[in-house]
Amino acid sequence: METIKRYNMKANELRISNKLQKDNGEVFTVLRLDDTNDVLVEEQRVLTLGYNLFGIPLTEEWLLKFGAIVYDFDHQPNQYRISERLFVTRDGHFYDYGANVKLLYIHQLQNLYFALTGEELTIKETT
Repeated sequence: METIKRYNMKANELRISNKLQKDNGEVFTVLRLDDTNDVLVEEQRVLTLGYNLFGIPLTEEWLLKFGAIVYDFDHQPNQYRISERLFVTRDGHFYDYGANVKLLYIHQLQNLYFALTGEELTIKETT
């Protein structure tokens, strides 16, 4: 199992519907936030940021879950498109090409996508 990289994430970095995980890899969706680092993730279940709730590292697998398609432009590898947004990898990290913003975690991708498009980024159903 991949080791979870911890950093001092605060509740003000999150939005309702962001994806986070516990140490064991169990994924949760943020349902409610307050001015503490406690986050409601299920009815009657509150987890604390940095103690038992962490950001999910952004990977190609997660981009594809959010509906990204591999995009081959100018024969450059490691490009992905979600709607009109283009994401590229450089130095082992993902970047929004237009905004030139490095994205390390799923919630950062979700928040940037919403800020730039006004739409929620959701997991796409596979058929």
